[in-house]
Amino acid sequence: MDAGRWSELSAALRPLVARRVPAGDVGDVLNDALLRIHRRRDAVRDGERFGAWAWRVTRSAVADYHRGRARHPSAGGPDERADEPCDAADDAAAEAARESVEREVARYVRTLVELLPEPYRE
Repeated sequence: MDAGRWSELSAALRPLVARRVPAGDVGDVLNDALLRIHRRRDAVRDGERFGAWAWRVTRSAVADYHRGRARHPSAGGPDERADEPCDAADDAAAEAARESVEREVARYVRTLVELLPEPYRE
């Protein structure tokens, strides 16, 4: 995969990570997810499922980040945003961001599917 495709994938997954970890750690968690995706990309047999798989890998990286913080509270304590009130506007914004990420991932997957040999595109 070329650098442009990695940049697209990174941009598509960043909002997922940004909604779940403190701003100062987004880059680290995202890079961890991208490294996992790179190392295991050959495990994906169905190109159409790459986006969903990349999403799950990223969610797993976020979960591992939170598990690590729970084990080592001195590394930053609870999420700084935990005390902020949530309201319907926050929920709507999160839903809109999720839909935007899904559209970006779908676009990325379509591009990957187009790279497959003809018999595998369906």
